[in-house]
Amino acid sequence: MNGRVIEGNDFLTADFRGLEDYEFRKRAEPVWLALTDISQSLVTDKILAADVGLMAASVLAASQQADPSVIGLFDAPPKPRQRGYELLEGLHTAFKIGDNSTALYHIAVLLDPLSETGQKWSSILKVEVPFF
Repeated sequence: MNGRVIEGNDFLTADFRGLEDYEFRKRAEPVWLALTDISQSLVTDKILAADVGLMAASVLAASQQADPSVIGLFDAPPKPRQRGYELLEGLHTAFKIGDNSTALYHIAVLLDPLSETGQKWSSILKVEVPFF
């Protein structure tokens, strides 16, 4: 489930419900609550909510994966490029600089504001953004 392999014959069909509840409480629910706080359109549009929710959960999971130098720089599978972040409203949680229609580069950052890494990067971005 969610990329985890369960080995052995002791895992019964009834155990899947408990595993699903655990996965939801630990991983999916915090992402869902944060996204619905940011964009109320996710509450009414279930298809949009599924797409954005899966994308955000995927980004958070990818940020916790091992360093590519450990698994080999050229052995890592390619990651698809998407712009699902554009679906978020971002009235109080985003800033944009320049004109998107004429920009040569588009840089997007999705941070977990409660994590130590997110707090470090938010400070770095505040200082570095004027130089872009």
